Amino acid sequence: MRAAKHPYAADAAASLGVAILPRDVLVSVEQTMPGGLDPQDWGLLLQVLDLIKANVPADANASPGEVFAIIESTLRERYAKPIEAASVASARG
Repeated sequence: MRAAKHPYAADAAASLGVAILPRDVLVSVEQTMPGGLDPQDWGLLLQVLDLIKANVPADANASPGEVFAIIESTLRERYAKPIEAASVASARG
């Protein structure tokens, strides 16, 4: 006869770990996002990666560097600030 798993077994094990382990060990096992990102920014980054996977065909043989260069140039083009004619003339000065 197999013993049924208690639905709170994992919680009990975690609580036991909290009771037994020294505090400095507990701090080292806290979950952190890569790159020091907050969870919201990490989620956005995962969305960007999902978009890349969904839109770059597998047979494109595009390297990550190529893909990011396309993203960079598209972002720069989309959000470029117009240069005023007067500031161009003064720069040539």
